[in-house]
Amino acid sequence: MVIQTNPDVIKDSEISVNEEYTYGLLLLFSVLAGATWPAGKIIAASLSPFAAAFYRYSIALPIFLILMKTTGSWVSVNKRVHLKLAVLGFLGVTLYNFLFLEGVKNTAASDASLIFAATPTFTILLSNYINPDDKISKKKIVGVVTSLIGVSFIFLQSPNVEVTNRLLGNSLILLSTIVMASYTAFSKPLFKEVSPTQFSTLTIFYGWLFLGILVLFEDVTYLSPQSFLKLTNEVRYSIIYLGLFIAYATIVYAHGIKKIGPSRSAIFINLIPIFGVLSSIILLSEKFSLWYIPSFSLIMVGVYFINRK
Repeated sequence: MVIQTNPDVIKDSEISVNEEYTYGLLLLFSVLAGATWPAGKIIAASLSPFAAAFYRYSIALPIFLILMKTTGSWVSVNKRVHLKLAVLGFLGVTLYNFLFLEGVKNTAASDASLIFAATPTFTILLSNYINPDDKISKKKIVGVVTSLIGVSFIFLQSPNVEVTNRLLGNSLILLSTIVMASYTAFSKPLFKEVSPTQFSTLTIFYGWLFLGILVLFEDVTYLSPQSFLKLTNEVRYSIIYLGLFIAYATIVYAHGIKKIGPSRSAIFINLIPIFGVLSSIILLSEKFSLWYIPSFSLIMVGVYFINRK
């Protein structure tokens, strides 16, 4: 997804949020996260995926470096761990953003936001694969099948057919959910060796570095500030929005878990596709279909069965 966050991120921070405002901040988080889909489509229409993602993380990275410094996480990390962080940075930042931006370029932002709701499905499956002791139950199998049926409705019944290549775009978004699920599942063991703030900052740094290298081979002029300034206001503001959102999402969601717990905070993650559809209709004039309702419902039922103890 468009959200570069982890439930445990910055738990070592001194930042505090009064509990009475937590729900409001998390609701705003859901609304802002939903708007990242139309923002991504606006950017993808004018820039290559690598250049767009490079600009995005050029804005986000300094914020995380400051956060790392102010929270006392600026300490050395084992070289062996750096290699793992680099791989995860490539996976969760470089590859994910390529698939996200290239996918939303070819399909409707509404479709993309709903398909991404299936990410927890793949995350649980991969976590089970990593931890053989956690067997895949019949309930989880039912959950996976149910979620995939919900996703298939989007492929077959979307009203937004006037796009570049809906089948390709939806397929790339579905692949991006698998990539983000892999990033999430394989990141968990590393929290035994680095702090959450170190993890987020360093994976973003390595992902940004890989993006810079790819942009260098693609078109070196993208690396100059002048190229960014030449973009239209709509594209430039969308990039800034996506960059700043990463920091907001990381801080607010982490503290939401700290204040009200992971289960109640996760509800706001599930609201993101709804706001994704609404913001795409408002900002991009995309169409709404009643098929979106059973599609989203099936995906959420599948996620429920997968997470049910």
